[in-house]
Amino acid sequence: MINLNNKKIAIIYCLIFLICIKNKCLDTSYGTNGTGIVTFDINAGVDSVINDTVIQPSDGKTIVTGYSAGTNGQQFFCTVRYNTTGTLDTSFGNNGTVITNIGQVSEATAIGIQADNKIVIGGWSNDGSITSFALARYNTDGSLDTNFGTNGIVTTTISTNGSTINSLVIRSDQLIVAAGTAGINYAAARYNTDGSLDTSFGGGLGYISVAIPNVQVAAYGLAIQPDNKIVATGFYKPGNVEAQMVVVRGNANGALDLTFGTNGVVKANIGNKSVGNFLALDAGGNVVVVGSTANVNANNTFLVVRLTSSGAFDSTFGTNGIVTTAIGDISQAYDVALQADGKIVVVGSTTSSSNFLNQFAIARYNTDGSLDNTFGTNGIITTAIGNNSIANAVDLQTNQKILAAGFGIANGETNLSFTLAQYNTSNEFSLDISTPINSSTITTKIPSIFLTGSITGAEVDVLVDRTLLTTGLLSSTGAFNAGITLPLTNTTHTILANLIVTGSTVLSVENVFTVDAPDPEFGGVLRVDSIFGSDTNGQRNNFPFKTINGALSQTQSGDTVWIYPGTYYENFIIPTGISIKGLNSNACNISKQNVNTGTDLITMGENSRLEDLSLKLTSTGHYLLRGIVFPGTTSYTAKVKNSSLTIDNSTAWTTGSSNIYGIHSNGTGQPDSSNIAINNSSIVVKSNGTGAKRGVLLDAANKFNISNTQILVTGGNFAFGVETSNGNAQFTSYASSIFGSGADVSILTGNMILNSTILENGTVNTGVFLTKVYPLNYIYAYDTTSQTLNSGTLGNITFNTNGAINGWQHSTTSSTQTFTCPQTGTYLISYDLFFIRTGGAALVSAVILQNGAQIAGSQANNQSSAANIACNVAKDFIVSLNKGDTIVLQAGSNNTTTSIAPAGQGTIRPSANLSIVRLS
Repeated sequence: MINLNNKKIAIIYCLIFLICIKNKCLDTSYGTNGTGIVTFDINAGVDSVINDTVIQPSDGKTIVTGYSAGTNGQQFFCTVRYNTTGTLDTSFGNNGTVITNIGQVSEATAIGIQADNKIVIGGWSNDGSITSFALARYNTDGSLDTNFGTNGIVTTTISTNGSTINSLVIRSDQLIVAAGTAGINYAAARYNTDGSLDTSFGGGLGYISVAIPNVQVAAYGLAIQPDNKIVATGFYKPGNVEAQMVVVRGNANGALDLTFGTNGVVKANIGNKSVGNFLALDAGGNVVVVGSTANVNANNTFLVVRLTSSGAFDSTFGTNGIVTTAIGDISQAYDVALQADGKIVVVGSTTSSSNFLNQFAIARYNTDGSLDNTFGTNGIITTAIGNNSIANAVDLQTNQKILAAGFGIANGETNLSFTLAQYNTSNEFSLDISTPINSSTITTKIPSIFLTGSITGAEVDVLVDRTLLTTGLLSSTGAFNAGITLPLTNTTHTILANLIVTGSTVLSVENVFTVDAPDPEFGGVLRVDSIFGSDTNGQRNNFPFKTINGALSQTQSGDTVWIYPGTYYENFIIPTGISIKGLNSNACNISKQNVNTGTDLITMGENSRLEDLSLKLTSTGHYLLRGIVFPGTTSYTAKVKNSSLTIDNSTAWTTGSSNIYGIHSNGTGQPDSSNIAINNSSIVVKSNGTGAKRGVLLDAANKFNISNTQILVTGGNFAFGVETSNGNAQFTSYASSIFGSGADVSILTGNMILNSTILENGTVNTGVFLTKVYPLNYIYAYDTTSQTLNSGTLGNITFNTNGAINGWQHSTTSSTQTFTCPQTGTYLISYDLFFIRTGGAALVSAVILQNGAQIAGSQANNQSSAANIACNVAKDFIVSLNKGDTIVLQAGSNNTTTSIAPAGQGTIRPSANLSIVRLS
């Protein structure tokens, strides 16, 4: 870009098109004007993104799916069908497009075609509080199939911490298998052809949620073996360690296949970090996984891994089963397709560290993992489409042509559009246009045409702004160079090169670039890169800054600051109207370490945004530490999404005192319950010594709302998950979990509303909730019948019908009470019983029996010191239960005549409590 206002010349970042003929590179029979490329702006001015694509086997038409945004912040399932030439198929939906609104916000991520050509789309939807698996099925004309689910739509909530489908496969028997995430767990579900859950899968639930203790797991790619075993890939992230690729295989019923890898799991520790984004099964039963890993420069590269059918790394592929390919400065692979000859086609994106614009990137590998040099340039093709483009999906046409799909930003636009490009399978020659700088003018050169074969009588015509400037013949080496000087009177210029063979134009390449381009209509973009950036040379909509504060100093209201992977050791105040977004929350870190003074990590400005970042503030001493501060009315206007916050001074001396707040909302904002300040995030506070330790603190006359957020606060009796301490303060939580080692919540004054929120300890410092709704099946029973335990005997505690029984088998008789587990999952079981020894000291114990056998760790004991002294026995623990398991609370005494009774009561009345909560 050349800035005419200050006469400085900046670097022009060109668009490079590699276009080929005769079954080579971009397919000139496809797309607009023979370019091989199709772009489609679904809704002008807002984003539309393709996440998956499939070729209809019946007619070769292409179906793509993803999302399209609305003008008021909505987001919808969006599916489009194209003819084989790349034109819209107007017989489908509304002139080729189908928009489906599911919940308040939804996104389609995966697509499958049934044997009857009906179309199944999977993704996620959010109803305002919970994100769930979402499926929609369409008839061949694009109308919703009313025989599927409810009016063609099915949603399944697997975890109240959010459930998303990332991939789906339709089995040969037409059962639908979907995989993704449930909270921090890997999740999968299986559906019958009518959309109902297949209860033969997942122990009767129809779905599974696989947890690895203390580890975050996500599934992105899915495949089904011929024996219906399920193979999925994604990443696992133990604690604060960088994410690593993982592959999981399950049996047809959803249980882990213990013959694969280590107990059904392959964890691939590749580089500093890695992720599997998709996978495919080759003809030999091997698992081919693609994704990304960080190289020695901490930049992502293409990653291809091949595992044998047993889960071992295939030593005949690459280096011990692993291949990495650096395409440009930063590259990531998102999808894979296997050709009929076994060659591996991988698509994704490449990003230049000089301008941080993305391009389609495609690599093709031979069956041994080497790059196929008959494809593109040494096995690689990059295609710049508009200002910014990423390929999320790939499929092979029936003639093996390669179709890549994703999104791009068209020239002169600011929003993302559906984008497709179709390629032939090998190259004969390519034409490359580039635009270097020459003094105060722009010199554009066509540096080369590379030939792998002989073309007789070939020439190149070069047109600038549609005017022919020069004609040249190819040299014997297959190269043509033309220096062209362009005036700076116009803001845009078009360079068109036509390759002419025997008098006919067989290839056209066009490069459109901008000179002194205006800022985007909805605010500028400021990029931040800790490695390649410069605060001295950084510019809005141009060269990246090195620090976040450097970028913030140049922002204007409406700007977005994009944070590139790396760690940024700084704290900052976000100005009004500014958005700060990380490219990847696992790789974009903001950290202030070992501070020795009171420190606020981030202060939110009015109408500001903070997304997809990992935040950390640490100290070895006692100071006022605050992670994110919401002053003024920011609890109404500012948002934090998809981020993790950790504040840690747990190594400080135990005798000191400090106030530590993850979130401090101390303003006057009064948002309604639908306005969420923190969403899909985590807040961790680890502290030591005395003082207030709070995950969230409201101490002013404001309201503060969170959703799908985990809060964990440790630091002894002073550590509370959430506290309100102002009479007009109100905290509202949806689909979240709260833990405080001192108390989960504290309501000194004000109000607290907990909807579908788990209190991990179930403890309250003080105060009463306005609402408390547990997220999953919850059973609570309280016994008031007479129960006397004799010496040396064990007795089953008897419960009557007091308490809430939701979805559980329950006996109303006064005989032994047995609870039968209705769903396989992880459960929190808590019990307590009170006893009074009327004849002296005695030991009373209690245990939980699962299917008649004692559960290890479930026993609690207590000793009455003398006659008529009330004591209690209590225990809580987490256990995995299968559907149909029976649960019994059992008590026993080693002395005579011990009665179970409420503590502090003058008369001996039995009292026993049991609660069972399904956590996942």
